[in-house]
Amino acid sequence: MANKYRGEVDLTIAGKTFTPRLTMDRIMRIEDQLGSIVSLAMRMAQGQAKFMEVVKLIELSIANDKGDAPLTTEQVTEAVLESGLGAVIPALSELLLVALRGRPKEEDKKGKNEAAVAT
Repeated sequence: MANKYRGEVDLTIAGKTFTPRLTMDRIMRIEDQLGSIVSLAMRMAQGQAKFMEVVKLIELSIANDKGDAPLTTEQVTEAVLESGLGAVIPALSELLLVALRGRPKEEDKKGKNEAAVAT
């Protein structure tokens, strides 16, 4: 299960759930291959992202910090084709939003817990 305080999201493709998270190293790899992460986020939000950008974003965001991905590009491509873009775009959009606005703060978590206890 994704921990939003670490900047994680849940992404389910082809029946498997992954927990992508953008680290500085992963962001640099994404930008090396896909261009500015800000531009990518804008294209994603406007429905202008290319299919292979979606595939590469998934592949790079689920890779470990050494760049080793649990799935090959071909496997990610097949999984996205099986699941459909509509199933993956919301999670990827949220992932990119975390990179743009930052991770939620721990004090936000504490405030929500206190509010839940008070009700």
